[in-house]
Amino acid sequence: MAAAMFQSMPRGEDLELQLSADDIACVTAVYPATGSAGMFGTIAGADSLGGAPVRGASVVALDVNAGVTVASLSSRDGTFAVSGLPPGSYMLYAEPLVGPVLPANLNASSSQIDTAFSSGFLGSVGNPLTLEVSGGATVRAILSAHPAADLRIAAIGLGSPGGSGDFSEFGEGAIQLASGQSTDLMLTGPGIDESVLEGGVKLLGPALHVRPGSTRIDPSLILNGMLIIRLTVDVSPRSSMAVGSIVVMQGDSAATYTAALVITASHPSFTAASLVNAASYAGGGVAPGEIATLFGSGLGPPEAIQSSGFDAASGGLPVELGRVAVTFDDVPAPLFYVSAGQINLRAPFEIAGKQTTTVVVTSAGIPSTRIEVKLVTAHPLHIRWERNIPSHRTQSGRQDQLGVTSGPVRECDHSIRDRCRHSKSAG
Repeated sequence: MAAAMFQSMPRGEDLELQLSADDIACVTAVYPATGSAGMFGTIAGADSLGGAPVRGASVVALDVNAGVTVASLSSRDGTFAVSGLPPGSYMLYAEPLVGPVLPANLNASSSQIDTAFSSGFLGSVGNPLTLEVSGGATVRAILSAHPAADLRIAAIGLGSPGGSGDFSEFGEGAIQLASGQSTDLMLTGPGIDESVLEGGVKLLGPALHVRPGSTRIDPSLILNGMLIIRLTVDVSPRSSMAVGSIVVMQGDSAATYTAALVITASHPSFTAASLVNAASYAGGGVAPGEIATLFGSGLGPPEAIQSSGFDAASGGLPVELGRVAVTFDDVPAPLFYVSAGQINLRAPFEIAGKQTTTVVVTSAGIPSTRIEVKLVTAHPLHIRWERNIPSHRTQSGRQDQLGVTSGPVRECDHSIRDRCRHSKSAG
């Protein structure tokens, strides 16, 4: 299965690798699972212009905070139902199919689609209202379309932050914004000119922050005789994909580009120095079979997950835990514990005999940069605990069958003897 929300995209993009909320809503409607009706809500109503129904309007429900966007077409009588909505707070608007999505892209006849109107929001474009949607419930709303205006977003692109005259891509398809980074967003189209520079461009989606005073005309670029608006966007880090939309306003008129921006999750980040022995936290390399801890950011889920033990079928530890996997030269490492900032693992024995190994962390399908780590023959360690010395603590939370850590640090549990000495070798 692949995503179908983005009917066009620049070459080399991989947006279809992940399902959007719109894709999930479609699959849920076609193949409803038991109990799914209570998981999602619906916004239903009608769209009209001057008292006449608007046919074939793309009615969009957008949760700005969650980055969820789901759309549906209005019927011949102007009624609509946007279903498959996860619980949340939604803006609602209707837009004409004048591009980048056209009636032909939806196998619809142009004679049955009304396009002579501009995007209209529930409330107003300057002060949109939100609707609270809960699972299993239907919320009613009435939309009023605005008369057609010579205003449309024809193409979008990316450039270097604060730059001029450069762009990495420019076209009609959706583009990706990497969370945790900054970029220049560029857009052009009929009616987009100096009049939209002062607060006339809005980005609807989570983690998107337009730098104050950065919206400007690029004096070095022009497309088909049209000016290009450029604005610097700072994208906050996030752990999951989200979708954002662009709104351009001129007075009461608005042009929307729904799901134009795909905000990718932050890539797992770590360094060679942050791979250390799990007991001593000593670095300098990793040994084959060593019990190691990897520190970093975006490594795994916000809530820590620890292995429940050996897999009954394979007799080994899991090599994927909480949608997290770690490979050494493409060999998966057994995992004990994963979280956003820490992974406890065993380095594969298969990497023996080499000088270095390449480590990759993949979290929720997103791989890290390939990091080269020095290989050492062994990482010997001698640990001594004294019960009556408060400063002595174990580096383990739960001792499993291998005597290794898979949880947070806590004080060592000892036998009834007053003093306890314990020695072990790690790696």
